[in-house]
Amino acid sequence: MKKSQKEKQQDYFLEDIRDQIKDKLENDARTDNDLMFLAVMKIVPKMVDNMDWNEKILDFTKKYEASLNEIEKLQPSSELLDSYQMYCYLICTYYLLTEEKGKKIFEQLLVWFPSKKGKETIATWPTTFIASLFRPIELEGVIYFEDIRTKERYKMILCDEEIINEIKSFRSPFLSLLVPSNKEYVTDTILETETFSLIDPAATKNLSKKDWEEHVFHWYKDNLLKSVRPEHSSFEDENVKFYSAGRLMNETDFDFANRLIEQDKILREFPYIDQLMQLLVKTIQTFPQLFLNQVNVLPLLDAIKILFTDLDMDLTAERNYSNHQGHLWLMLIAEYLAEEVTSIQNYRVAPEFWQMEV
Repeated sequence: MKKSQKEKQQDYFLEDIRDQIKDKLENDARTDNDLMFLAVMKIVPKMVDNMDWNEKILDFTKKYEASLNEIEKLQPSSELLDSYQMYCYLICTYYLLTEEKGKKIFEQLLVWFPSKKGKETIATWPTTFIASLFRPIELEGVIYFEDIRTKERYKMILCDEEIINEIKSFRSPFLSLLVPSNKEYVTDTILETETFSLIDPAATKNLSKKDWEEHVFHWYKDNLLKSVRPEHSSFEDENVKFYSAGRLMNETDFDFANRLIEQDKILREFPYIDQLMQLLVKTIQTFPQLFLNQVNVLPLLDAIKILFTDLDMDLTAERNYSNHQGHLWLMLIAEYLAEEVTSIQNYRVAPEFWQMEV
């Protein structure tokens, strides 16, 4: 059966791309085969004028991506669009690694890829990839990505010094998809989540690997879009002196604590946010009768700051904090949650931290 003119043009187009990749792999020592194939996975399927491929990918990715109308309504910045585009590329890669029809496209791309080097390892990616939220850990000069779900650590190959320094500075977990390269792992997608709401560990602890991945993808997309949506005016007013300690209907302890933290920009930047969240949730659970609509919760947030400040002072001593609005909270937490207060000794910051500009 003869090929149509359109099919012939498509073949020429693919062959041209293949030649360009081959030239890059053979003549540029800095080019990494694995990273190049990751780029192929993200870009080539959408460039190919193959309705079968395009429709299959679109049917899958639309479950995770925002609609065009939703994006347009936000009037997003170029920075948001860049992050969202990278997220969409990650979803496309995920499709090729997880869905049966996507895996067939993956296999075709691997046969087509103009290099023999490393193909055996690449062929394992559908069963060896890791998509999750990670924290960077440096051990003896080597960067590892620790999966916050499994606590498993993956030794990374990172060649760009600028990217390495940026990753080291992250205070919050980042979204990424890792694939093996011999004994180490590589990635070409690192998505920050510093301003995002925290994931409730109680709601996700029993999720399977696939369910966790889907949960994280939706969480990232929703938070990314939320980051450019106008928030409630009372949240934006930096001069607000009162914020109700009342809970919303059906609000979990974790969601309630997270909403309270959102009222203080510096608390949102706190480097030990997990420990802070645990203490605040425990406080909510221990003193439910104090969280009333007419009660101002801001003194509690101030007390939390003091508890996480490196000060050699008796928290319960009246002479030290009697003139502080959060004194009652300090006494209650120090007395009834003494074990929890002791456990945060190693997670305190210098007093100057709370004067930082955000």
